[in-house]
Amino acid sequence: MKLQPRHIDLMAGLSMIVIIVLGGTFCFRIIMENRQKQFVAQQLINKQQTELNLAQNNLAAVKDVLADQQSALNILNKRIPESANIGLLLSTIHALVRDRDVTITGFSHAKPEKIRQYKQIQLQLTLHGKFLDIYYIIHQLETLSRLFIIETLNMNHHETGIDDCQALINARIFYNE
Repeated sequence: MKLQPRHIDLMAGLSMIVIIVLGGTFCFRIIMENRQKQFVAQQLINKQQTELNLAQNNLAAVKDVLADQQSALNILNKRIPESANIGLLLSTIHALVRDRDVTITGFSHAKPEKIRQYKQIQLQLTLHGKFLDIYYIIHQLETLSRLFIIETLNMNHHETGIDDCQALINARIFYNE
């Protein structure tokens, strides 16, 4: 069987069409796979960008909280002296009770205890006088420029009169080491 040029042209044309279709299909598949990979990569990038934005927002919030904490700590550190200065504290208390006609009937303190970078001293103070005068002194102690924390306060009417009170104050003061 002899091939005629027409058959050869037809076979060559069909072969070219098959090759073009196969090549097109192959190229289309490669393009679609690349687009799928790009789509997945873009989704991953978007997810990571969202997570990065969330992390940046959280970091900004943490920095704000840290700045607030730092300013609160700075205010607190200003209220904590470098040394115990018990004598200065007693002078301040004495001036307060003298101005208000209140009597100190007891004062004691414990040894300093170390708490982190500070030392604390437990105080016990007993006052005798009129209720409003003792109340004023307690308010003044709480608002001292020095940190003075009242832990417990017991006030009792004294037997000598209705307006006569006795107050037992347990407090803590702090100082830097």
